[in-house]
Amino acid sequence: MNKKLLAVLALVAVIGTGAFAQLAIGASRAIYSDTFDAQTTVDRFQSGQGIFWGPFIELGLHKLALGFSANFSVYNEDWGPTSYKMMDMDYALYVQGHPLGYKYWIDPFVEAGGGYMAKDYANSNEDPDPDNPILKTGYFQLGGGLGFNLGALGIFAKVDYVFPSNTASTADVKYYDASGVQQIYTYDLAQYPIRRMKFLIGAKILL
Repeated sequence: MNKKLLAVLALVAVIGTGAFAQLAIGASRAIYSDTFDAQTTVDRFQSGQGIFWGPFIELGLHKLALGFSANFSVYNEDWGPTSYKMMDMDYALYVQGHPLGYKYWIDPFVEAGGGYMAKDYANSNEDPDPDNPILKTGYFQLGGGLGFNLGALGIFAKVDYVFPSNTASTADVKYYDASGVQQIYTYDLAQYPIRRMKFLIGAKILL
């Protein structure tokens, strides 16, 4: 089969998919925690403490949807006498099941997927090892949520439980002290702000 025929078949597939697919783009806010307390979760969303922000894109296929999201949090962290600006990153690829349909006005859904979490210096000039993050782990997640679609606008809330591949309790981290000398800091992963549960609220535009 020649390349031109493959290209034509690919174009037909894309056009055919577009006839029943729904593309959506949006943004979400996320909180990561090991436990659930409704009032604490609401307070954190209102105050912005420990909030992750980021965009996502989804392709809805009637009762299924494929999505990709990226969430980030930037904050200051003290390591003894030195303070650094840090960034946490979370990239996820997921599939959702929508029993009433992806575009139905009330939209309960279940979700499964996997991703990659990392923590690193926000400023590259402070990073003694710019090719590698300080902490990282792959993970699998399961969850679900509830959405409402009002024409082209959708809003939702969801929760995912995370199963990380890296379950170590400490990590040795390289850093520069105030004199510019490289040191090693033993990082207690109990302080790591990306936890086992993700609580997200967001909005999307159905294109």
